[in-house]
Amino acid sequence: MSKFDPIDYTKMHGSGNDFIVIPAAAAPQDISAFARGVCRRGTSIGADGVLVIGESSIADFSWRYINADGSDGEMCGNGAMVGARYAVEMGIAPTECTFETAVGLLQATVIGEKVTLRMPDAQFLGSDLRFAVLPDVTFDHFLIGVPHVVGWVDDADAVTDLHGIGRAIRHDSQLQPAGANVNLVHKIDDHTIRMRTYERGVEAETLACGTGAVCSAIASVRHGIVQQPVNVQVSSGMTLVTSWQASGDLYTQILLAGETRIVARGAILADAMR
Repeated sequence: MSKFDPIDYTKMHGSGNDFIVIPAAAAPQDISAFARGVCRRGTSIGADGVLVIGESSIADFSWRYINADGSDGEMCGNGAMVGARYAVEMGIAPTECTFETAVGLLQATVIGEKVTLRMPDAQFLGSDLRFAVLPDVTFDHFLIGVPHVVGWVDDADAVTDLHGIGRAIRHDSQLQPAGANVNLVHKIDDHTIRMRTYERGVEAETLACGTGAVCSAIASVRHGIVQQPVNVQVSSGMTLVTSWQASGDLYTQILLAGETRIVARGAILADAMR
């Protein structure tokens, strides 16, 4: 990017899933290159992705998510909660708001740092998937705006190479061409699971994943492991809570509740892209 004027930004996270939030009016034309640049940890600001908040003719605001690798993300649960909190804090939207996304209109209720999100419907795509990298683990396959696979292990925290395992499964031929986010879970109690997630687009383990939390919870209830509502403990140490209505393999009326944090505000300078 040869010319770069300072861009006002807000750094936020939802349950540990972190984002750089900018207004659409300030977004560079090459938003993919921008996201790749500013999401680098260590040499730039660092984030799992960029959120772009703009105007909408059919809702309170528009929401767009760009992954750290520059690809567009159709849906991101924590990113949607963060976007809603940002819009309320900036006076763009009321505390009960509706916003436009790539997967349709979403609704959110923002009470301080807590956000409850009405998620898009989830579709169960199949079960008993197996992958060579974890041959003893069976996975369920879901679509909730983005694809996910969920597998059960004795202890998700004992998995030492989630990066390698997640990358291998995400690129497995059974999941192409879209690939999938990879979730490993274990039961804590009758309403609580522990989840770790490797996210495509970020291409790494993230500290939380909202869509992954929903899919992991649904899969666990389908197999009789836990009951609704389901608390999902993520790698940040925080908890997401979800519930839904089931109709065969379709899951509707999905609610996801979590906490958001406003970490910093400032200006992105040209050196962030170097």
